[in-house]
Amino acid sequence: MKKTQGLTVAAVALAPFVVFAAFPLPIVALPAIGADLGVGLAELNLLVSGYALGLGAFLLTGGALADRFGAARVWIGAMAVFAVFSAACALATTVPLLVGARIAQGAAGAALMASSLSLVVQGLEPRSPRTPGWSSR
Repeated sequence: MKKTQGLTVAAVALAPFVVFAAFPLPIVALPAIGADLGVGLAELNLLVSGYALGLGAFLLTGGALADRFGAARVWIGAMAVFAVFSAACALATTVPLLVGARIAQGAAGAALMASSLSLVVQGLEPRSPRTPGWSSR
C-alpha cells in the first residue's frame, strides 16, 4: 500500500467514528440544554432521536448519491454539510432550530457512512485479476 493510499484510508475511516460519536454526545449536555432553552424532557428527546431519524432515513439515499455522483464528491460534500449543521446546532437558540439541525446533521452523517466504505475500497491497491473477492494476497 502506498503512503497516500494509507492516508486516504485513514482519513475516510474516521468518518464513521465522527458520525457515531455525534449521536450520544448531546446526552451528557441535555440538562444544560434544557435549562438554557427552557424546555422539558419531551423536547430534549427529539434532540437525540432526530439525529437517529436523519441518519436512518437517508442512509440508502446517501448510497444512491455516492453511486450517481461519485463517492469522493459525496464524502466531501457530506463532511462540509455535517460541519455546517454541527455549527448550527451549537448556535441554535430555539428547540425547533436545534432539532432541525440535528436531523440535517444525521442526514449528512448518512451520506458520510454510505460513501466511506466505497472510498476505503477504492483507496486500497487493486487486486490482481487472479485474486478472487476478499481473499488474501
